Amino acid sequence: MKRLLPLIVIACLTIVSPAQTVSAGFFKPTQAPFYVQPNEKISSINFNSGSAEELQKLIDDAAKANPTGTLVLELKGAITVKLNPLRLPSRTNVKFGPDASIKADAAAVAKSLIEITSAELVCLSSTTDKPALIDGQGKVATGISVKKSGRLNFDQLQIQNCNSIAVDFFGKDEKLVNQASSVTRCTFINNAIGLRVQNTAGFVCLDNNFTNHSATALEITSLNSVVAGNTFRKNAEAIKSNSNRGAITHNNFVECAVALNLDMLGENNLVYENTSEGATSLSVAGATQTFFQNNIQATVNVVERSISGSHFIQNPNFKVSSTSDAAVFNPPTVLNPHKDTNIAPGFGRFDLSFPPAGTNNKDESSAYDVAKIQPKLDKARTEHANDILVVTLKGTFVAKTMEGLKLPDNTCVILDGTVYSNTTVARDPQWKAPWVRGAPTSQLIRMPLKGYSSFSGGTIDGGHQATYGIHAGFSTPLSGLIQNVTILNCSGDGLYTKGRRNKDPLIIHLCTSNGSRGRGIWPHVSGPVYSLQNHCEANGKDGIDLDASSKENITMFNTCIKNKRHGVFIEEATHDNIVFANELNENGGRGVHVWNEEVAGDTTNNCIVANSCRSNLDGVYAGARAKYAATNANKGEETTIFANRNFFFNNLCADNKRSGVGAGNNHAIENYFSQSIATGNTAANIATSESAAAVFSNSGTPTGNAVKVSK
Repeated sequence: MKRLLPLIVIACLTIVSPAQTVSAGFFKPTQAPFYVQPNEKISSINFNSGSAEELQKLIDDAAKANPTGTLVLELKGAITVKLNPLRLPSRTNVKFGPDASIKADAAAVAKSLIEITSAELVCLSSTTDKPALIDGQGKVATGISVKKSGRLNFDQLQIQNCNSIAVDFFGKDEKLVNQASSVTRCTFINNAIGLRVQNTAGFVCLDNNFTNHSATALEITSLNSVVAGNTFRKNAEAIKSNSNRGAITHNNFVECAVALNLDMLGENNLVYENTSEGATSLSVAGATQTFFQNNIQATVNVVERSISGSHFIQNPNFKVSSTSDAAVFNPPTVLNPHKDTNIAPGFGRFDLSFPPAGTNNKDESSAYDVAKIQPKLDKARTEHANDILVVTLKGTFVAKTMEGLKLPDNTCVILDGTVYSNTTVARDPQWKAPWVRGAPTSQLIRMPLKGYSSFSGGTIDGGHQATYGIHAGFSTPLSGLIQNVTILNCSGDGLYTKGRRNKDPLIIHLCTSNGSRGRGIWPHVSGPVYSLQNHCEANGKDGIDLDASSKENITMFNTCIKNKRHGVFIEEATHDNIVFANELNENGGRGVHVWNEEVAGDTTNNCIVANSCRSNLDGVYAGARAKYAATNANKGEETTIFANRNFFFNNLCADNKRSGVGAGNNHAIENYFSQSIATGNTAANIATSESAAAVFSNSGTPTGNAVKVSK
């Protein structure tokens, strides 16, 4: 056996320029100028093979010699665990070489192979495309035991043959998302439980494989979480979740008896575009769970009545158990203009079509006035109180009043054509008219104030006259869907949701919102709004703006490009939102901008995960301007406000005109940036300040000195 003694290196930033590796999934290999912080002190250990006890002595000595620095541990061969697990301290980056592994000894009595206790900023990863082996060999209960720790990253590990749990993760704080951790591109095989996550406010689980678990493959309880791109094969139960505000998307279930079990303590999870191979089952409890467009052949058992029912929207292969608490909403849409009478529970169906047959309304000059439609809709609503109104609009329509077309409660609309604005308001093609607080607003379409609703297809053209294309705010509907709609040229914002304060979801899906003076999509003082796979381009402000105390929104798979301000703006006391896997390029401001300025309360606990931010002014950025919010009306006190404790994970920030990752100032503090990909940015790949007290963790090889630190 050959060992190498620890090598202490001070301020070791190796300048290299590796080609970026392209991953087939959501996670991309890290590429950033430092591991944990600029000008860090690094201790390095190269260890070939031997016992965990021998390696432990080297780790302890290095930590003692460099107690506040970063330890880089490079493993070359097999490490065996017999009496005690390998214990990893804070700020340790473990890199497994192609032949490295950690295995249980044949006579092992240790309870786990690796233990991480009261630690942070620990990374374990493989240096090759082959996952690093962590093998319990049927001798130990747990592969990796995490106790009261946070800000950990496990990537490309294969954890197998553990008698109890492959990775048992008990986090550091169940309320602070800036203590979040991740498990990416790992393989779990032949354990009782694969990954169990508890006591954390944020967790990311991307691109993993779970196979042959006799109990549950993934058991997760987290305030916010992203579970995406995973494959579950031949597990008794694939996912059991007690999480709140989680995104469960693009997972595949193969021969699993139970694909998903949403337990009674969880709520407000979005389950979107998951698939299965073969029949399975789902168990749904908790409050306000939303299932949308899943291609899973499943029997769904709704087992728990709670604060609010669960929602099942456009899941063609679900068989949902009969319950008055489940909202199975199957609206007719432009892509599926079905004739089924069973659209929503407890309702029949009544169809209306406009204009009357034979009416010439092919262009704007002969457009059919929506004012002729409104009284007929209102009359139908009164006469068919127990039906869903299904309204088909075909041709060209014009709205000549500021109210536009106001949809009654429980109405579904299919637009095969265009709705134009032609009000008395002067057209403003240059967008020069100033915005005035409290001034009258207008819209082309007003979504229902309550009940079930949908609007799909066609084009809504504001003509730089109507303030909003679609207004979906100040309402308390049960379930809402806006799908495949093109919204253009509004004098304000394309799609507006202010004051939508109920717990039930509004889904904005496959829409285009371009060329408006304000935002493409504006979830404002509202939640939950799920913006999914939309395209927002060339708007005068942002592509998507989560604003003014918006909460529990999920923004996924959108493309926001060439907007004057930001791709996605997260501002003014917004909290507990997820922004995942969006393309945010060529915007005049930031790809993702987290901000606070004038609303009492912090912009906090938001998760910004796996977004691509190219050729903007900056990639991702957290900042704040004002020292105090407006005077508190009740206490007569000024309140300090922050943009603080948000979680930025594995965002690609490349070729931006200024910085890739920006960490703000003393009012944007303690934000956590993990596994960043920052390369080719003109001024700095990472720009931070001492006053921001930002926290960084990057496990890849440092790529150079493109970092800017200000006082």
